[in-house]
Amino acid sequence: CDSIHTLLATINYSNTGISVIDTCNSYNWNGQIITTSGSYDQTFTNIAGCDSVHTLVVTITPSPTANAGSDATICSGNNLPINGIPGNYTSVQWTTSGNGVFLDEFSDTTTYTPGSTDIFNGSVILTFTVFGNTPCGSTSDSMVLTITDTLIGTSTIDTCDTYSWNGQIITTSGSYNQTFTNVAGCDSVHTLVATIRYSNTGTSTVDTCDTY
Repeated sequence: CDSIHTLLATINYSNTGISVIDTCNSYNWNGQIITTSGSYDQTFTNIAGCDSVHTLVVTITPSPTANAGSDATICSGNNLPINGIPGNYTSVQWTTSGNGVFLDEFSDTTTYTPGSTDIFNGSVILTFTVFGNTPCGSTSDSMVLTITDTLIGTSTIDTCDTYSWNGQIITTSGSYNQTFTNVAGCDSVHTLVATIRYSNTGTSTVDTCDTY
């Protein structure tokens, strides 16, 4: 005879999902460190107990880098050529802690002219800021510019007939200048105030007997 059996079936389905992320340098996805752009899959268990496969599409953008260069020293009255080194960037900008000016503050390679405040203080900080690609921000690096004044000195001499000053023969009273280079590589101007006194001669005659 016929035997009829009824099966009550519940079918649970696996599910899938996709996410997209754009980040700097790396991304931590549930403990998986991602450093390269691409598609990544992870399998989870959904509430029905079935597999749930999720795909993450990642775009990794390197962060910007900045190198302002080494500290430098110049003489008062001179300019400083500077060459910043940017990386992974869209734009750059130079700024100063003083009142000097850049030939082009938005160029990595430019020239800085110190202002009166820079010279008075003897140094100034130059900052090189590099702006990164979206979604990365910016980063900065700085250098110290030291400004050395020209040294000026004076000495006096009082002598007879002539005076030799570093090979310069002086025979007339007056002020004389010589320019040297100091330890910082800047001009050092020295003034010598010379007083030249002249020797004198005379002639006498005598007409005597026996002794004089």
